[in-house]
Amino acid sequence: PGGPGNVIDVSAARHHSCAVRSDSTAWCWGYDYHGELGYGRASPETGSAVGQPWPVQVMVSAGVPLTGVTKIVATGYSTCALLNTGEVRCFGYNGNSNLADATGSVARSYASLPVRAGETNAGSPGSPLTGVTELTGADRHYCARLNTNRVVCWGWGPYGQQGNGTTADNNGAVYVHNKDNGSCTAADQSGCLADIVEVSAGAWTTCARDTSGYAYCWGYNANYQLGN
Repeated sequence: PGGPGNVIDVSAARHHSCAVRSDSTAWCWGYDYHGELGYGRASPETGSAVGQPWPVQVMVSAGVPLTGVTKIVATGYSTCALLNTGEVRCFGYNGNSNLADATGSVARSYASLPVRAGETNAGSPGSPLTGVTELTGADRHYCARLNTNRVVCWGWGPYGQQGNGTTADNNGAVYVHNKDNGSCTAADQSGCLADIVEVSAGAWTTCARDTSGYAYCWGYNANYQLGN
């Protein structure tokens, strides 16, 4: 998008791609049936194709562009953007709670929505998620590292890729648990995965690295993705 040399971050998924410009705006192109380009309206159909052959600007709402973007992550049929405020906004498909809108009632969104805290932890239920320093995602789930060095995840969860001890989809960000410890809630974080400096999401598995150089993984393990 725009002139040469102004792209500071880029992310590609199966059918669409996105980029962040040096002016902290976000732009996407490609397939857009579910709103994964985030430019505020459905793409017109041309024959069997639904999408945009050129970059379109990601919006908060019609006529209001999303600004302050530092990182963008394109996944299967949705996209999330990390802002310089430490918040995350997502757009596109929400059939597996990919957008973490805290209700799960939105099937898809053509403009960006704020990621919200889960019902039982990661902040007051339904409040916007804050303090995010790193964002990752793959297929139909996302994870974020917070400024407390804890990790939260949301979206599709049938293989445990949310890391909170369940296989449910999460329509709000929930803390990743440490299997060997106790409770992991906003009130009692003694059992939350801690001291994390990096997190990376794969299609059905997620891994993280801590300050001591240990790696932790959770999710699908049929092909030994967890390394245990």
